[in-house]
Amino acid sequence: MAHSARLFLERRLRAHGASFATWRTLELLAQRGPMIQGELAETLGVRGPTATRGLDRLVSEGLVRRRRLSTDRRKAEITLTETGARLHERLAGVIEEANAALAYGIPRQDLDTLRALLDLVCRNAEEEPDRQVAAEP
Repeated sequence: MAHSARLFLERRLRAHGASFATWRTLELLAQRGPMIQGELAETLGVRGPTATRGLDRLVSEGLVRRRRLSTDRRKAEITLTETGARLHERLAGVIEEANAALAYGIPRQDLDTLRALLDLVCRNAEEEPDRQVAAEP
């Protein structure tokens, strides 16, 4: 199910010259502001070399800026450029329309319940609880 939704979003984004990976990076930077490259990669769930290649592409497209920190030259701060912010704004509309299409026909109350349940699943995944949970019959 998640795979189908992602492919749907990918097709919509591709029609606007972007990828899902580009969207995720721009969205994260728009929400959180400048980030250290390693933290950005970790948050996106990608390894260093993959993040570096993706960011190199975004830098060359003028969507993000990479700046070495004077306090630690091994670390780079990644920021959204004005061009990146404009693309993010345009893609946010594409994502909003795509999400509306995916949710078509689902009553508002059910969507609210779905969002709450998915938030709970995400919190459980992030917290990696040590508690033993009995499987539901």
